[in-house]
Amino acid sequence: MKDKPLFNGEFVNIRAVNLEKDAAPEAAWTRNLVYAGYLTDEDPARPLSTFQVKKRQEAMHKRMNERHNSYNYGIHRVSDDELIGFFRVGYVLWPVAAGFMRIMLGDPAEYHTPAGREALAMSLRYAFDELNLYRVGTSVVESDTDLIEEMKRAGYVLEVRQRECAFRAGKLQDRLYYGMLRSEWSAGQGEEA
Repeated sequence: MKDKPLFNGEFVNIRAVNLEKDAAPEAAWTRNLVYAGYLTDEDPARPLSTFQVKKRQEAMHKRMNERHNSYNYGIHRVSDDELIGFFRVGYVLWPVAAGFMRIMLGDPAEYHTPAGREALAMSLRYAFDELNLYRVGTSVVESDTDLIEEMKRAGYVLEVRQRECAFRAGKLQDRLYYGMLRSEWSAGQGEEA
């Protein structure tokens, strides 16, 4: 597993975010409430302009460079080099080797494709093999069933359910927190921890 290329897969390639090119597709995805809901837990989901997305991305990259505890990458389909989403590892707590990961695809149906599954696998490999994290956590809203199904398939374990903690699609929903330990990930890869 460790001898495979870290950023190039059969179906997707992982690249640094291009602030000039990647803002427009992401702005289009924010018209989808599922995707827009990934962007914030504090504000209502809303469509963003290309300018707003670019400014948001610039601010995020500035924080990443200052704090050295967050990483943000674009996910590109190999067949047509199209940007299909992002993965972010953030809030890394280096003393305990724990981080919070989020994978966001512009089309939720893409999670069930070979490209979506490979993107999730590559993001986990990056977190565990490259960042050397011991634990990776993430959260989703209960209606994000496509992502939840693939996270379970990848080996994530439900750890916390916050009842009626998120407002999406006009109703209160539970927020689900999933986690994965290095030993669980390694066991899924056929490796020893």
